[in-house]
Amino acid sequence: MAQAKHRRRASPALLGLIALGLAACGAGAPSPIPASRPTPSSTSTSQAPTAVEPAPPTNDAGGWTTYHGNLTRSGDATSGPALDSIHTAWDSPTLDGQVYAEPLVWRNLVIVATENDTVYGLASSTGRVVWRTHVGNPVPISDLPCGNVSPLGILSTPTIQGSTGRLFAVAEVLHGGQVSHELVALSATTGKLIFSESADPASMTDPRAQQQRGALAVSDGRVYVVYGGLYGDCGSYYGLVVSASTAGPGQLASYRVPTPNRGAIWDPAGPSIDSAGDVYVTTGNGSSTTTYDEGDSVLELSPGLQLLSFFAPADWAFDNRNDLDLGSTGPVLLPDGLVFQVGKEATGYLLRQGRLGGIGGSVASAQVCFAIGGTAYQGSDIYVSCREWIDEVHVGSNGRASVAWSGPAGVSDPPIVAGGLVWSVGGSTLYGLNPSTGRAVVRQALNGQPDELVTPSVGDSLMIVPTGQAVEAFAAAKSGGRSRP
Repeated sequence: MAQAKHRRRASPALLGLIALGLAACGAGAPSPIPASRPTPSSTSTSQAPTAVEPAPPTNDAGGWTTYHGNLTRSGDATSGPALDSIHTAWDSPTLDGQVYAEPLVWRNLVIVATENDTVYGLASSTGRVVWRTHVGNPVPISDLPCGNVSPLGILSTPTIQGSTGRLFAVAEVLHGGQVSHELVALSATTGKLIFSESADPASMTDPRAQQQRGALAVSDGRVYVVYGGLYGDCGSYYGLVVSASTAGPGQLASYRVPTPNRGAIWDPAGPSIDSAGDVYVTTGNGSSTTTYDEGDSVLELSPGLQLLSFFAPADWAFDNRNDLDLGSTGPVLLPDGLVFQVGKEATGYLLRQGRLGGIGGSVASAQVCFAIGGTAYQGSDIYVSCREWIDEVHVGSNGRASVAWSGPAGVSDPPIVAGGLVWSVGGSTLYGLNPSTGRAVVRQALNGQPDELVTPSVGDSLMIVPTGQAVEAFAAAKSGGRSRP
């Protein structure tokens, strides 16, 4: 993931060397689900949970309960204070593992998940630990066929079901020498374990080779989980979408990408879900270069995970051959019934929700950038996480898309829009960019070194940023605040 970014397609020879996708490697016998699992432990200073908790506001100053704030993955905080100047409100204590997942905000808590398979509830006013729940033993890299995260615990962004206050996370765990993925449901208020079940469907042949990187999503009583592979582009794995009941353990539903190998669903944003409950995911390169295999595709699935429509670039076979994952970012559902998708190929596609267009059937396309990570939008302006900067893609009234500006070099992690600016992490600095020009208005040094592809969140009048083994909260600048140059 340290390759230089490209605005145009590189030669096939060079692209053959690029291995940015979180792809699986290695082989081995299937790992069965252990008959018994360790009991998660929690500590809490909160009161006991109620049976049902009311939903907080979503995607505004009151709550941020899923990746980029909502199921369309807009990353747009629709209300809250102007943030043209910020100060550090608090730094969290050092947590027990690295933080890759986007923090969530529920009522007066900031929810943070770590690679040590621990979920924290932090007081949004001070950052102190209100509750802590350890849900399993993470997997050392020595127990995996390949990869670049060690230990591997909770890598994806959890989600909160507003109607019940249940927090869902998937933890990769090692128990009795076996690797599995555990779906846990906790009270978002207290951290109390509600239930736990395996998130590995019967069709998963080797859980060690399947990595759960994409954010979770919850809709209409189901929680959706996606799978790709480990970093390294080796071994046997495939894209999977799995759904489980939010009410408790039961039969899993699943959809497997029908490629002999690969076709990962690995982007950090995970699935997007429309108002009808249909699920949109994007796959990485499949193994076929002759017969279409749903690799490098946007897929629309029904709530029950039946394929409804799909899109693939006309040159999907070239993309498959050269590791040009269309699925290096997730699909975003625009308010006018369009879907925007861009990947390593550097072409941004506009697709029609409900009729994705098949092979080559986009509504419009535009040269953008080699994109990886996550995307945000506000109105007709889409902010794309490129490999070394942010591109702003404007969709005109004629339905055409074009790049309006490119931001400063080195500012490239998945952006959000909040307080009148576009926010992205670059190195160990948080940047606020002018949404009209891309110029850096705010540069805020972070008290730590964030991991790859982290993205801020917003809630309770704060912006929260992962900083390695901690998180840092920022508020609109005012007298007495702490700031760093």
